[in-house]
Amino acid sequence: MMTNQRIIRLRTKIQESRSRLLSSFPAFSMLSMYLRYIAVPDMKKISVNAENVFFSPTFLDKLYPNELDFVLCHQIMHIVLEHIWQPFDRIDDDFHLAYDIIVNALLDKMGFERDSYPHLGNIIKNVPQNIPDVEELSPDEIMTKFSHSLYLFDKRMRSNFFTDETTFWDKEGLPANSTIIIDLPEMVGGNQSIDNQNGGNDGGDGSGKGGNGSNDADTESNAEALKSSWKCRVGAAISSTQSADSNDGVGNVAAFMQRIISKNNNKKINWKRLLHEFLQETISDYSFSPPDRRFSDTDFFLPDLNEKEFYTKDILFMVDTSSSVTDITLSIIYSEIRSAIEQFNGALVGKLGFFDSAVTEPLPFETINDLMKIIPYGGGGTNFCAIFDYLKNNYSTNLPACMVIFTDGQAGFPPEAAALGVPVLWLIYDPVISAPWGKTVRLLHEFLPDDFINL
Repeated sequence: MMTNQRIIRLRTKIQESRSRLLSSFPAFSMLSMYLRYIAVPDMKKISVNAENVFFSPTFLDKLYPNELDFVLCHQIMHIVLEHIWQPFDRIDDDFHLAYDIIVNALLDKMGFERDSYPHLGNIIKNVPQNIPDVEELSPDEIMTKFSHSLYLFDKRMRSNFFTDETTFWDKEGLPANSTIIIDLPEMVGGNQSIDNQNGGNDGGDGSGKGGNGSNDADTESNAEALKSSWKCRVGAAISSTQSADSNDGVGNVAAFMQRIISKNNNKKINWKRLLHEFLQETISDYSFSPPDRRFSDTDFFLPDLNEKEFYTKDILFMVDTSSSVTDITLSIIYSEIRSAIEQFNGALVGKLGFFDSAVTEPLPFETINDLMKIIPYGGGGTNFCAIFDYLKNNYSTNLPACMVIFTDGQAGFPPEAAALGVPVLWLIYDPVISAPWGKTVRLLHEFLPDDFINL
């Protein structure tokens, strides 16, 4: 148990850092207010998840003010760039180094230009080849620039490459024997030990999972909710500080962060992953023996696909062209369907139709040239029943393998029986509306940095 005197000293140190950031980097200061600050005695350095900054009190005690400012902004960037939500097999030390290089390079351009700090050591912000704009590379591309894996070194040596830890990136809850230094809202006095309360008693294994018996689905749902919340927070911070140039001549950090978000907005949905996972959940035309060799170089272990079934069972794309759908949204949808064709490289056979209160005859496509010949029609009110009436009247046999419906969701949904057993994937470009059945994926290109949020 830490003394009150030490708790107050740590709290004051963090508050002073946030005050300095409010003057020099206001967007970071605002985002830092959404996090609790937790002292964990058995940590070496500092780590973060979507709700907390976890730190060794010994580590924090020794940091100079400029070092603490850098480390806190470094943690926030791991959230902004969504590194903390990477799959468990992409947060090892090699990936951690790649993520840190991206973060440090971006912070360098925002004004944190020091190459080393007395208590943090060298700040790695480039690869051996010293590539300009290294932050534009993907983590995988950065890793290829190093001739050796960090795992050639022992654990102690590897830790010298990092200013922080990934320990809590994929953890929920609070570890045992921890102390809340700053809560939400801030605690003016006293302290909160995590011994045997607030889910912190995890049996002492440091897993941080808590003892509430939550399953993987609950964990995934909570992670997506937190991810969505942080997107809104980043947007609010950017909007609130857009014109607030820093006092030390660094420039408009909010505008720089906006460019990061805009860059992320240009990413495409991973259609291979999305459609494979969706069809795997709903169709039995898959086998994990043998695995599909075509996708062996991807991040996903994909099942072998029954090629004959995939070619003969068309995927039916239906696009909402009601009056509430803008031309910009339609261009995004066309871009996504084009991306799907490109990613499947000839293995995607489908039809594209449009609907408002009625359905325009779906036309087949196999290539991008076929797609670009299909012209959207519509402009009336939205009626989802029209889609399924068309399905019933025109697909009495040879039903499509699945339906992918692009829509803003602003209409009444028919009962699930109307789909005639055809799996339905709803791609909804509304931040709130979800389909009551089928699978909903959100398209939020206009503002949010991620491509889609599964619900």
